Amino acid sequence: MKNLLFIAVLFISGLVRASEINHQFTPNKKIITKVNVAVYFVTQNPENYDWVKWDFGDGQIEYSINPAHKYAKSGIYDVKMIVSKGAQVDTICKIGMITVIPNTNTLEQGDYAYDLDLSQETLLNKQAADISNDLDNNLLRIANYNNDNGHVEIRNINGDLVYHTILESNEEIKNIETNILNSGTYIVYLTLKNKTIVAKYCKP
Repeated sequence: MKNLLFIAVLFISGLVRASEINHQFTPNKKIITKVNVAVYFVTQNPENYDWVKWDFGDGQIEYSINPAHKYAKSGIYDVKMIVSKGAQVDTICKIGMITVIPNTNTLEQGDYAYDLDLSQETLLNKQAADISNDLDNNLLRIANYNNDNGHVEIRNINGDLVYHTILESNEEIKNIETNILNSGTYIVYLTLKNKTIVAKYCKP
């Protein structure tokens, strides 16, 4: 009887230790500006798993520790990582983790996208150009510290233009009121000197 109790204690303690593993994963990009671009997913603590299964949200499944995946269509994708250690299987789901935006003629080779979600970002970084969200005042702030001419586009996830404004060279900061937008997910494009900065904005 004592031996059975000892085995049971070992089994339960093993499950507790397994459940305490920090199941996390990160992609190298969260916003993809073109379809069929490889996204690399990195698993934290891979040595703690017997196997790892991925559901990329587009119907594709893969068994791999650190997979690379290409999305063939624009959209917002949930990503699931299913991990196994002994008898324990855990599922980690990141809702709306990957956003693939429609191809657009405004994007050039030198363009880059923010990995942040503007619905949660409030800090305005002192860079040559930046996009941030002022949650307290319901504003998107466009920073143009180099005083370049340019423009801002806001498109829905289907690529339809819902807002456009010109940036004059003397406008260091331009505020866009977010109450002009309905609830949903939008892509914000800031174009200055043929360089486009892309960020995702989720309007609650």
